[in-house]
Amino acid sequence: MQNGTATNGFNVDNIDNYVLDANGNPVTNVAHFDLTSPTANAIRDMSNYIYRIRKFNQFLQFSHGIYIQNQTKIGNLRVLLGLRQEYFRDLTNYNTKEEAEVKQNALIPRIGLVYSLLPNVNVYGTYVEGYQPQTASIINDPNAGGPLDPLISNLIEFGAKSEWFNRRLSASLAIYRLIQQGGLYNANDPSNPDLLVQLGEEEAQGIELDVAGRINNNWSIIASYSFNDATITASDDESEIGRQKPNAPRHTGNLWTKYIIGSGALEGLGFGFGADFVSERFGSIVRTPEPPLFPAYELLNAAIYYRLNKFQIQINVNNLADKTHWVGGYDFIRAFPGAPRHLLTTVSYTFYS
Repeated sequence: MQNGTATNGFNVDNIDNYVLDANGNPVTNVAHFDLTSPTANAIRDMSNYIYRIRKFNQFLQFSHGIYIQNQTKIGNLRVLLGLRQEYFRDLTNYNTKEEAEVKQNALIPRIGLVYSLLPNVNVYGTYVEGYQPQTASIINDPNAGGPLDPLISNLIEFGAKSEWFNRRLSASLAIYRLIQQGGLYNANDPSNPDLLVQLGEEEAQGIELDVAGRINNNWSIIASYSFNDATITASDDESEIGRQKPNAPRHTGNLWTKYIIGSGALEGLGFGFGADFVSERFGSIVRTPEPPLFPAYELLNAAIYYRLNKFQIQINVNNLADKTHWVGGYDFIRAFPGAPRHLLTTVSYTFYS
């Protein structure tokens, strides 16, 4: 800033208050990290940095719990019942005149059912609730906008697991609905980058399918697919209702196949090939008219194996096409790039077989 201080935000209406470079852009307090620079890792002169000191008062937290759980079997039905009592206690501004005590208690049930429909097919259902107070760093941050309610949730899931062809093929299917209340997101307030907002409710419902099997003794395959419709269902900002949750793709999946030569001069040599895909997803969307959208991506991976007695060497090449992709992030400035093409070598030894 022109007055010798530094700030976390930039307001173009007050541009005269900022130090600008030759191109009219605001000068950063800390130089950006340039991956293309050969001296990017050089030692920086931190004496030129401007720091803003912020003091946080002490806090003291206690968490106690007691639970009872019982599992029983009635014919082909297995039943799991559990009940947990949680006790949370926070002392804010600890050991000062402003010390205040906050108590939170929660009774959390858990129910699980498994039924053996056939000797090789089990179906199941589960219901569980969650309760989690906001973290101490958020509670203790005066700029976060607290006090903040705890994060509460409930999950209902039904599914089936099965094995076929003398356990050569296994498959599982799950259908779920998860409701969460009290999730925190950045308010995207230029005047207060630490300000958080708490959403009323988020709901995720979807399907997960996993298949693993052996085509023969040397050839195996694994595949999975997930559909996740995770949306904001309640908010004080109506424009957010119905939006997909940040960093929650609707579609994800992967496929991997592996073949090991079982005899001959090349016995023990194997090859693997697979692919992963993730559909597009939003970054931080709260209080943002046009949320950042990270594109979908597909990655190809491969591997070579060689086993000799109890030794095995394995070489994985991930992201074969060296595709630029983004695994998530908050916005286009704070985006998380995926790893470029890279090689991983593993040498292992089995002490018994």
